Amino acid sequence: MNSVSEEIQYLTTEEAAEILRIAPDRLRQLRNEGKGPAFYRRGDSESGRIFYKKEDLHKYFVRYDQNFEPREKR
Repeated sequence: MNSVSEEIQYLTTEEAAEILRIAPDRLRQLRNEGKGPAFYRRGDSESGRIFYKKEDLHKYFVRYDQNFEPREKR
């Protein structure tokens, strides 16, 4: 049985951008260019809401910026 701390946490674009220390519009731009972190769409393929997994944000910066320390969401 998983504990609450082991559950996957999904973040909105705004929350993910805060952790990554970039503007939400920049995160959207990276996503549209296929250069941002992995994301998940809830709903239909065009108008569904976008979510990010916290672990994917960390993987993104481990890959692209060795000196970056993501900000923890409180």
